[in-house]
Amino acid sequence: MFLGVDACDLDFGLSTPNVEESQVNQAMARIAREKILVADSSKFGKRSLSRIIPLSDIDVIVTDRALPVEMQNEFRARDLKLVLV
Repeated sequence: MFLGVDACDLDFGLSTPNVEESQVNQAMARIAREKILVADSSKFGKRSLSRIIPLSDIDVIVTDRALPVEMQNEFRARDLKLVLV
């Protein structure tokens, strides 16, 4: 599953302002073998209304090189695979 989100917070997880969208994404995440987050760096460190899944459920994060080094280090410390493009 490739998942784009409105917000990604280290503690809150992935979220969106749309409740129905989060429910559909939750259903897809439950059956996905691999979950890949694709989001630009502006989405990180933010929370939105409806939580989709916790960050720990993500297998790979793909984002741009503008992601702050501190956040990169935190992802790696949590054993999350990070791909910078």
